[in-house]
Amino acid sequence: MKERARRILVTMPTINRPERLKLDGILAYAHEKPGVRWQIVLDFGALSGAPAPIRSQRADGVIAYVDSDTRRREIVAAGVPAVLIEDALAPKRFPRARHVATLLCDHAAEGRAAADYFLERHFTSFAWLGPESPTDWSRERRRGFAERLGEAGFSCTDVQCAEEDLPSGLAALPRPSALFASHDFRARQALDAAAAADIPVPRDLAVLGVDDDAAICTTVSPALSSLPTDDIRLGYTAGRLLNGLIREPMAGGRTIRFAAHRVVARLSTDADALSDRFVAEALRHARGHLADRLDAATLARRVGYSRHMLQIRAERALGHSLGEEIRRMRLAAAKDLISDTDMPIADIAESCGFTSLSHLALRFRERFGLTPLAWRHRST
Repeated sequence: MKERARRILVTMPTINRPERLKLDGILAYAHEKPGVRWQIVLDFGALSGAPAPIRSQRADGVIAYVDSDTRRREIVAAGVPAVLIEDALAPKRFPRARHVATLLCDHAAEGRAAADYFLERHFTSFAWLGPESPTDWSRERRRGFAERLGEAGFSCTDVQCAEEDLPSGLAALPRPSALFASHDFRARQALDAAAAADIPVPRDLAVLGVDDDAAICTTVSPALSSLPTDDIRLGYTAGRLLNGLIREPMAGGRTIRFAAHRVVARLSTDADALSDRFVAEALRHARGHLADRLDAATLARRVGYSRHMLQIRAERALGHSLGEEIRRMRLAAAKDLISDTDMPIADIAESCGFTSLSHLALRFRERFGLTPLAWRHRST
């Protein structure tokens, strides 16, 4: 006799784009998974902020976006295998029930990734543009951004403006500055304001958003760089975790932090804040050609300068050699691909300019203390 389909309750406010993308990931996993078919049941009450009681749904498994301690306790008490998707309101102590796993959207880590991105481009002036009405997730992004900058010896200026006041607010920033906006729509407002204030982007103001919403990022000039939250992969991961809990009901009790670290770079951040334009242009070219042979002679030809003088100017501008900067770039690019993609690590090594997989593994362990594979396992 054919086993009945498992009833999987998905309860999240899918009126929001990030939650719709998470649902896409859940549905992709349900379609691809082997074994017993899943019947996905959407909790439409979650759209209006009134999610259905869990016990009344007769579910074999639950994937839920959780935004209150009351809802968290209700799901845990229902006793069915469940994956909780937590946001900035997550408790300090997560449920330890063996039938529950937790995926934490780590917005502070997103802020740190944005800071690292700008630091790698040698900016020394930084600004944060939050929503006009701050939220918990935006405060977390700002906190991670400011903390990482503080560790590097820099501060962060808050641009606290309504949309109509943004041109004057941005004009008051030092030039060049790197601006991190809470989400893509706010970043697009910043690009419009920079145009109104005659601030060249990205030369005097580099702008980075969050979500990588193509409808926003690619229909503005210059095109907007963005940090993708990778909600589809998060939803897919939630489905995979739930399937594991259904097959082994006591295998839960885990909390997994989930954050993307790889910026989708477009023209709004296509700049390097180094004052030496020859070195900055050489590094900009190098970032886009990491798989190629990159040495001082090659880069000098690119910028129309002598190899010897480019090396001297790089040492002066960077405080270390041009070769060391390229090695840093390659490792940073490899780390992002290892963390945020399923690309084979051997292919990552080739695409980032390492001579072999073992070469990448050696340099990666020297820099980060783990092998590339161990880093990937820690990131998922």
